[in-house]
Formats: sequence, structure tokens, C-alpha cells
Amino acid sequence: MATKHLFLSDLHFSCKLWANEISFFYQEIELFEGYLAEIGKRWTDSEVLSELEHYQNQFIIQKEQAEILTHDINVFQRNMSVYAKDNVSVLEHKHFDSKASENNKIADRVETYKSIYAELKKEFRVFLSKYM
Repeated sequence: MATKHLFLSDLHFSCKLWANEISFFYQEIELFEGYLAEIGKRWTDSEVLSELEHYQNQFIIQKEQAEILTHDINVFQRNMSVYAKDNVSVLEHKHFDSKASENNKIADRVETYKSIYAELKKEFRVFLSKYM
């Protein structure tokens, strides 16, 4: 597999994209929490309430992970800014080896988050279809 080279502007764009995606998921979770509140008002069955609690807990975890990931993306961006200020003369000519970079580590974490979140969202929609 060939090594992909990235410029600093590519890394910055990736960070912005990830931060926007994570922000969207966070806001969507807040919307889902509103649905849980509605279900909690309508249902008293212990099985339904147990499932509701499961999703409440999952949403708490997903929001925490979103906050951690957003923080780490911001730290990575700050580090890129410091590098840019210290290396202005080579900035547009410098390639970053994406194979071993922090960029790939964060990219992998974002993809993992998105995958886990997509599965949770799919399961939650089934739950909603039963009880809303």
C-alpha cells in the first residue's frame, strides 16, 4: 500500500470535518434524549423502562466519547498551528506521512465512533418504532 502524503491544509480540513460530524451526533443524541423523556412519560412497564435506561446510559457514554474526541481533535489542531507558526518557510512544501501520523490515529477513532454510533442509532430507531 502506497503511503499517502498530506499537506497541513488537508489535515486542517479533516479536523474540521470530524469536529462537525461529532457535533452533529452530539446534537442528535440530545434530540434522542428528548424522545426518551417522552417515552418515560407514556410507559410504566418495567421492561420498557429497562430498555429506556439502557439507551439513557448509552447516550451518556456516547456524549462523553464525543467530548473526548472533540477535545483530542482540538489539541491536534492546536499542535498543527504551533507547527505552522514554527515552520512557515516549508509549510506549503511539507508533506506529512499519513501512515504513522497522529492524523490517522484520530481518523481511526472517529471512524470507530461513527460505526458504534450508527449501530446504536439503528437499534434506537427500532426501540422508538415500538414505543413512540
